[in-house]
Amino acid sequence: MLAAAGYVVATSAGLPARVATHFGGSGAADGWMTRAGYVRFMLLFIAVLPSALVAAIGLLPRLFPQWVNLPNRAYWLGPERREDSLDFLLAHACWFGVLMVLFMAAIHYLLLQANAALPPRLPTVPFVALLAAFVAGLAVLMVMLYRRFRLYPPR
Repeated sequence: MLAAAGYVVATSAGLPARVATHFGGSGAADGWMTRAGYVRFMLLFIAVLPSALVAAIGLLPRLFPQWVNLPNRAYWLGPERREDSLDFLLAHACWFGVLMVLFMAAIHYLLLQANAALPPRLPTVPFVALLAAFVAGLAVLMVMLYRRFRLYPPR
């Protein structure tokens, strides 16, 4: 997270004062922010959002186990399995946070490229590839979660 935040801060000085931040389906810019506003926005999405998600998924269940929505929750949060289950949720949340940080750092890289062009243009193929990789990563995390907390406990 610190490396990604440092990357955004270190490379944003080369952006124009008015940064293209939103792009249409053709890749042409159709939304803008100030450079300072863009840096704040990216830092929020690189540091605050992943931290909040990790806390919500990995830490809140320790404080409020009644809010945990798992199949067969009574089994998975039973006294003999509770710590293992909550440890898994925390580790899983951390991996989700890592995926989010990497995705946002890669988005920043693509926005650097887009704003280097005149007029600004998002490289569409790398963006679609990045989006597909992010969705694939989410799918892997979901499968891992599903496999760990099956509806029926292992025998």
